[in-house]
Amino acid sequence: MACQANIGIVYFPDHGGDVDTLVQRAGIALYVAQNSNKGYALYDPSYDEHTPRQLTLMSELNQAVERGELELYYQPKLDLRNDCVSSAEALVRWNHKARLIVAGSLCTADGTDPNDPGPDPLGHRSQHAAGCEVG
Repeated sequence: MACQANIGIVYFPDHGGDVDTLVQRAGIALYVAQNSNKGYALYDPSYDEHTPRQLTLMSELNQAVERGELELYYQPKLDLRNDCVSSAEALVRWNHKARLIVAGSLCTADGTDPNDPGPDPLGHRSQHAAGCEVG
C-alpha cells in the first residue's frame, strides 16, 4: 500500500494578510502539489486562475444553487426557413441581490441525447427540458 502526502505552503504576510486569504491560497498551492511529482508547492500568484471577484461570485452561485434561487426559463429557437419552432433553449436567471440579474445559458433542448443535458444546477427541471420534443 502506497501513501503520499501533499502540502500547499503559504507565508504570512507575503501571501495574504488574513486567514481566509491564506487558506484559499494554501488550497491553490495544495492543488498544484497534488498535480506535481514533488508532493509540495509554495504558493505563487501565477497559480491563480480566478480573480478574488470571480471566486466570490462562484461561491455566491454555489449558495444560490443550494437555496434554489435560480430560475429556469425556456426560449424558443425559430427556424425562419420553415417558419416554425425548431428547438428550445433552457436559460438560467439568477436575481442576485447586489449584482442585478445574472443570466446564462444552461443547455439546449434540440433533440440531443436526453441523458446528457449538460450543466444542470437546477436538477431534474432542466433534464426534462433536454429530453422533450419541441415543435
